[in-house]
Amino acid sequence: MGRLLVDDGVVDLDRGEVVRGDAVRRLTAFERELLAYLAARTGRDVPRDELHEQVWGHGRQVMSRAAR
Repeated sequence: MGRLLVDDGVVDLDRGEVVRGDAVRRLTAFERELLAYLAARTGRDVPRDELHEQVWGHGRQVMSRAAR
């Protein structure tokens, strides 16, 4: 999956963590899936419906605020 540089740290998708200075925060499986999907589409707008279908396997009828 890889590593993503952010303003003040690193998101390590392989290890499933965010590192900022000495602080390390574990990512949930949900967060990892979402970030990996978005990282693979850097520079492009990803519609909410696409996230629901491609990341979580939900049909268009599902309504959720998670993608916000």
